[in-house]
Amino acid sequence: MNKDDISIENITYIPQKKNAQKTELKPLNIILHPGDIHTILGEKESGKSLISNILKGSLKASTGRIRIGSKSYRNLTIKESRRLGIEVITDSRFLLENITVGEQFFIYIQIKKYSKVFDSKSYNIEVNKFLKDYDTDFTAETPIGSLSESEKIFLEILISIFCKPKVLILDEVLSKLTADNFNKTIAIIKTLASNGGVILLLINHIDYIPPITTNLSVLRQGEIILTDLYGNLDKYNLLKILYSHVLNHNTITSNKDFYNLIKYNQAILIDLPVVLIAVDNNYNIKFLNLHAENYFQIKTSQLLNRPMRALLTVPKEYETSLMNSDATPKTVKTQIFFNGIKRIANITSFSIMEDNNSIGKILILTDTTEEESLREHIIQNEKLASVGMLAAGVAHEINHPLGIIRNIIEIMKYNCNETSLTADIEIIEDEIKVITQTISNLMGFSTEENAPLEVFNVTDLLLRVVMLLTFNAKKSNVRIIVDDSKQIFEIYASKTEIRQVFLNLIRNAIEAMPDGGELLISTKYSDKEHDKVAIIFEDTGTGIEEGKMNTIFMPFYSSNKKRNQSMGMGLYISYNTITKFKGEITAENIPKGGTRFTVKFPLIK
Repeated sequence: MNKDDISIENITYIPQKKNAQKTELKPLNIILHPGDIHTILGEKESGKSLISNILKGSLKASTGRIRIGSKSYRNLTIKESRRLGIEVITDSRFLLENITVGEQFFIYIQIKKYSKVFDSKSYNIEVNKFLKDYDTDFTAETPIGSLSESEKIFLEILISIFCKPKVLILDEVLSKLTADNFNKTIAIIKTLASNGGVILLLINHIDYIPPITTNLSVLRQGEIILTDLYGNLDKYNLLKILYSHVLNHNTITSNKDFYNLIKYNQAILIDLPVVLIAVDNNYNIKFLNLHAENYFQIKTSQLLNRPMRALLTVPKEYETSLMNSDATPKTVKTQIFFNGIKRIANITSFSIMEDNNSIGKILILTDTTEEESLREHIIQNEKLASVGMLAAGVAHEINHPLGIIRNIIEIMKYNCNETSLTADIEIIEDEIKVITQTISNLMGFSTEENAPLEVFNVTDLLLRVVMLLTFNAKKSNVRIIVDDSKQIFEIYASKTEIRQVFLNLIRNAIEAMPDGGELLISTKYSDKEHDKVAIIFEDTGTGIEEGKMNTIFMPFYSSNKKRNQSMGMGLYISYNTITKFKGEITAENIPKGGTRFTVKFPLIK
């Protein structure tokens, strides 16, 4: 044994009846070498804190010894533990709320070594010099009561480092640090280890295992069920370790044996915070852990020995890829379907091996639906922002020829003597006003000052737009049916802009039916509270191309093959207009053929 090694030898702990502590420690053996970053993973009340308290000297072991170098201790006292350079950080604060950071440094140092009278000015200079090296947001003069929870934990770690420890024990505190303080703590741990220090990390969550871990032990119900050397550890390797631990003591020859193995190891796997599925080589389900049962809302007993497809389905090509995985984790990103729900997930698959033979597979599922939705939303916003300068510039240039056209129309109007022609000119004039308003909105990105707002009935406006496009529809052999509920749906918005939205959606529907068809438009309440109106446009056209559903509201997207007839800005402008007035728009393909656009607006009460 190295002179700087720390050895825990056959340590046990049996709680006294009067003690509230119920957990026992079974014979425990751990060797900590200089430079080790040893992580102990265990669930709540598995006995982790018993280990830290015994090493701290605040708890007496029932049996066993602690050996530090050449010296052996039946039990450590708190004073001995501190003298030996063992620093323990737990969730129990030793900080005093009504003093400063510098004063807390001084008090703790004096507990360890009684040395000098406190001189706040000179001592704070020394402490601030130390804190500067760790880029803290607090100074020696900062009141401890003003610090956040994460800062208080980080302060305790820094005080311990200030004492130059030989052993640093962090008992379930990493998870309470902010990302910034967590990264700083990891850097401190690496430096301490590189200088020959020993670090013991006690955690209760698989995702908190730092990648710098050199040794891993898994503790369950007071017993270390495995210890191994692993650098850059991830959750998939850990699962393989857990199975390997059992496999080393079992011979697997059949699916029955595999099922028994799963049952035997269920206690280890059931509480892991990942969606985990175990299947045999025929892809029949053998086990779901607790997180998987909660995720799929089903019990293992309802699926035992049933095919994987009874639980969820994935596209055939991905299913084949997962089935053909070996002991090396293989991850695919795919859509999954279960209980009539479609989600997006990363599925990692690897085989459980025995003597180079696969005895089954483990599937780990990570739902990324929300992340993907957020990513798509961010991408969409970035694209919308990037087109801003271009859109405003184009609108500005259009205004010049439009002004000339408007002036000529004015001259024609006052020089024309034919009543019918004058009426047509007035219609043209009205449409030019709409174009002018639309361009104004585009230049200002639909700001409030560009569009006068008013209360109006959505149904009335919709019927007027349909009347304007009746000729276009007939020309394309499209029948427009308005399911008018006679209900008044009043919203507060720009009538001109909402009119443009309806025009865009109806024109798109007509263009999507080149061989003719029907467009059904209906209005109804969209919720039980009658707080919103839904305007639904259903066509019998070609539908939206597979994979393009997330891009249809992007600028310059168009399904119109005649690109010179469509700039692809209609849905983009409609989307921005609708969201500006607190509305929403969705699109979906109809199973029988065609597309359904649904627009919702909050109603005026």
